Amino acid sequence: MTTAPTRWLTAEQLGPHFDDGGPVILVENHAVFRRRPTHRQKAHLYLSALRHRSRSGGDRVALVTADSYEDALRERGLTGESLEVVGATSWAVRALAERLGATVLPDRGFVTSRASFAAWAEGRKPSQLVMDRFYRPVREETGMLMEGSQPAGGQFSFDHDNRERPPKGAATLGLPAP
Repeated sequence: MTTAPTRWLTAEQLGPHFDDGGPVILVENHAVFRRRPTHRQKAHLYLSALRHRSRSGGDRVALVTADSYEDALRERGLTGESLEVVGATSWAVRALAERLGATVLPDRGFVTSRASFAAWAEGRKPSQLVMDRFYRPVREETGMLMEGSQPAGGQFSFDHDNRERPPKGAATLGLPAP
């Protein structure tokens, strides 16, 4: 009898569509927050989500605290065929999965595949690789966030609005305290 590989899920992959019912490992890696500035609330949400997912998964979900994803996985003998990853949430995760010899499954967290994005991007100048330009044809093809032939909300993108700078000299943005 062969044992199902353990699936390593990252904090961005905690939804049910990433879990096929086999063993799961979650790694609470505090070093990630020391390497790059991370808003405290974001760090709290990541850690809280990992812990809640661990508790809701019962005995088949293991939560490990470590200063390195690689150390956490190697210490548990999770390399080669014993480990699988759904897509990879970053180039670093993909490189680690490859270094460990893990099986990298197709992405499940996106509407489109890497191949469809690569096909769209092929031949475009770097200045043309703007997500808004990719999302528009995807929305038109899939009907997602569309009302008939028109974009929901009247626009395909609100990115421009999201880039507005705060008012000059403003000490707050008029939002309630956390």
